[in-house]
Amino acid sequence: MSASRAQRADETGYLWTFLNEARDPGQIKPGAIIVAGDQDAAAVCEVIDLAPAGDGTIVHHEFADRRDLAAAVTVWTPTSSERYFRHKRRRREEIIRLPHTTADQAGSRVRRCGAERYQDASEELHMARKPAQAKAPGYFAPVSEAKYIVLTTFRRDGEAVSTPVHVAVDDDTAFFRTWNVTGKAKRLRHTPAVEIAPSTFRGRRLGSPIRAQAHLLDGEASEAAASMLAAKHPILHGRLIPWYHRRRGWTTQQYRLEPPATVT
Repeated sequence: MSASRAQRADETGYLWTFLNEARDPGQIKPGAIIVAGDQDAAAVCEVIDLAPAGDGTIVHHEFADRRDLAAAVTVWTPTSSERYFRHKRRRREEIIRLPHTTADQAGSRVRRCGAERYQDASEELHMARKPAQAKAPGYFAPVSEAKYIVLTTFRRDGEAVSTPVHVAVDDDTAFFRTWNVTGKAKRLRHTPAVEIAPSTFRGRRLGSPIRAQAHLLDGEASEAAASMLAAKHPILHGRLIPWYHRRRGWTTQQYRLEPPATVT
């Protein structure tokens, strides 16, 4: 699915994209599980309906409930509409149970906004519920519990380019992955200096940036980093993203983030 339109809501409040942009349009039907967005930070969505639009067809979809994904992705079969509405009810109940004003703010956003803003509200709520200081020790503690981070790499002329990625943290090191032909991989070959910060799915920062150095891994170190990412994101990095990279003929690359040499 298209990364740009797949992250935009229309007047119905649902995310949308064109059916003819799907790799296999015949598999797209209400209740089907699909992968949308950038491959470094893909989102698993559930198809809501298909609607005619001019000479084509629009696919409306919604972020899927992570707790329901394991069974659905394992067999890759459509889920029922009842699962979708159970997810909505559980989400409302979770917000009501939270004992602070942040829950009310996030809850009101979910009620009045479409699926695109719902994802941001959910991630902001997750960050707000964490203690003021992250539990994990080390230089990368501020992003140790983040679901997404925004990774800023630099062109040769110094221009910054930011993209959202997943991360796994281990004390004073952190790990992320991309594939060999991405722009960020090309920029990292000549400029390993980067900045990272916790972010939303679309890369909007939720915290202060942290300077770091990125190093491409190989061999056992690369396999260990892949295992850490799969442990934190079992569906996306344990199954879907590696499978998609193999299908496209890309080489998956794991990177280690370390504090810059001037940081003690």
